[in-house]
Amino acid sequence: MNLRIDRIVISAFVIVAVACSSSTPSPAPDYTGSCRELASQCHGVKTPLGDECHDLGHDGDDAKCGPRKAECLAACPEGAKGDGGGSEPSDVDAGGGETDAATDAPADPCPVYCACMLSTCASEFADEAACLSACAAFSAKDYACYAKHCEDAKTAADPSHDCEHASGAVACH
Repeated sequence: MNLRIDRIVISAFVIVAVACSSSTPSPAPDYTGSCRELASQCHGVKTPLGDECHDLGHDGDDAKCGPRKAECLAACPEGAKGDGGGSEPSDVDAGGGETDAATDAPADPCPVYCACMLSTCASEFADEAACLSACAAFSAKDYACYAKHCEDAKTAADPSHDCEHASGAVACH
């Protein structure tokens, strides 16, 4: 009888041990969108960590951006941009064409924007029609930012960064 009780105790111990050791692994964290947020918020933050986080964001690997997101966002607080940053309207002259008498702004700024994009950032849109279609959906705030980045790309040593912002592929700020 004691042998039977010993076997029951041992069996129970084995069952408990196996049950405790076969726990389901935790799912991997979802870092989707982390890089876009870092590239945007750290853009123009003129500190070594701000530059590092901005570049990390542009690399586009959310698995690398996610674990550093809290650190980077703390180093790049809103309003800390060294280049004027923020999302203030641009002072870029949109060029010629018809203007709205009330604002002295082009009635349709999209042809000017798309001319800049197709000559400076040609790979961002398939053709002029795609650019004009995208531009038609821009808010005035986005248009001002995108147009500024397109103009900046004209003189940049590496225009790809500004072109990503100008097209809206990376958040504009």
